[in-house]
Amino acid sequence: MADVIGATIAATGLTDAFGVLGSGNLIVTNALCAGGARFHHARHEGGAICMADGYARVSGRVGVCSVHQGPGLTNLMTG
Repeated sequence: MADVIGATIAATGLTDAFGVLGSGNLIVTNALCAGGARFHHARHEGGAICMADGYARVSGRVGVCSVHQGPGLTNLMTG
């Protein structure tokens, strides 16, 4: 299921995604990359969401952020 979600998002023309890899988002992130998106790894989820936000504001495109569940998701809210 996660591979279908990643492939579907990539098929929309997504060129860049941001985030921190973990076991909970590895499959979807791999599918994004297989679909042609570049993945920009951050050291912290709060930084990753700020990167995606800045990308969206500057480029006018959708900013996508992929993080691990649990603490990864709560760290994301900091940004």
